[in-house]
Amino acid sequence: MTERQNIRMIEELYAAFGCAGLPFILDMVEEDVEWQNPGPADIPRRGNRLGRNGVAQFFAAIGESLEVEGFSPEQSVARGDQEIVFESERMRTKSGGRVDRDDWVHAFK
Repeated sequence: MTERQNIRMIEELYAAFGCAGLPFILDMVEEDVEWQNPGPADIPRRGNRLGRNGVAQFFAAIGESLEVEGFSPEQSVARGDQEIVFESERMRTKSGGRVDRDDWVHAFK
């Protein structure tokens, strides 16, 4: 794939994040994907997951505990088959209504 094709693929992936496109997301990742979300292990959406089933579990954990109020890729840098995306999100806990705003860096290869 060319660098431009990789960028377009990641753009499509982010569009799917915003419209509950889990089947599309699962089709886009490799079967042996390593999905890492650092943080305390007692938070269900945190931790490392392997494979498409692990990615599905990650999104299920988010859906069970959070309402996504905002999710926006802000900037990306692509080099060959790698892309880094700077992203921000705003989520509200379903149980207590607490709002969390996080900034992330996602690395794709």
